[in-house]
Amino acid sequence: MPPRLHQHTCLCGDTVVTWLFVGHPGLEPDALQCVTAINAYAASSNRRSVIDLFEVLDDLDAIPENLSAAAVNMCVQSGDSIAASKWFKYLVKKDLNIEKKSYEAALKAYAQGADNVAATECFDRMVASGIKPTAVTYSVLINAHAQSGDSVAASEQFACMIRAGIAPSVVTYNTLINAHAQSGDSKTAMAVFEQMLDAGLTPDRRTYTSVIKACAKSEPADLALACEAADKMMSAKVSLDVYSLTELLRCCARANPPRCAWASVVNSKR
Repeated sequence: MPPRLHQHTCLCGDTVVTWLFVGHPGLEPDALQCVTAINAYAASSNRRSVIDLFEVLDDLDAIPENLSAAAVNMCVQSGDSIAASKWFKYLVKKDLNIEKKSYEAALKAYAQGADNVAATECFDRMVASGIKPTAVTYSVLINAHAQSGDSVAASEQFACMIRAGIAPSVVTYNTLINAHAQSGDSKTAMAVFEQMLDAGLTPDRRTYTSVIKACAKSEPADLALACEAADKMMSAKVSLDVYSLTELLRCCARANPPRCAWASVVNSKR
């Protein structure tokens, strides 16, 4: 008897669906049964079983045709960045209907993988399909550029967002500031910070920390601007935490000559 690989059971309407998949050299899986089982799980929102069965079939290079778009969209939206990327490509390849949540999941996956090229292609495909981008999707795309170290592209997408009439959120501004922090552009990071204030938004701890990080990574380290950011942070009653303090101390260590800015920050508040 061939070895049993997986057994799945789910409730589809009033019917209990049990799928027993077996594998054996030379034994081809029944495509119709595969489609029936996966689509049944999708219909009953049993995402885990859909993903498990997909993975089994993918390992055997036996993904069947005629899968429902809902089933594949479930895999994209699983929360697993690797799975999201893989199954999004499957949706594109098979020209299946792609849900908005799947576009967002794929964008996040590409951002986590610092693949801004794939993220841009995904974003463009989403817009071409008639789905309007939101502050969230723009923020994720900007983050993909930030993780790839492309602050210029991040700024360009931010400008596109403004031209589209979409108001950036605190998260969007934080993401753009972080993009400039990654490239060590302290002056632009602070300029975006000021733009955020002009927009009437309230910076949070991550905002200030990203500005200080930009100062620490600049060449040379911009200690004066880091102290200014820390001063603004304390004036806004936002306390320094381990991350912001670490970036401030890193900036001190990289200053020429190395020095401690802690006293100047604290004394300015007395």
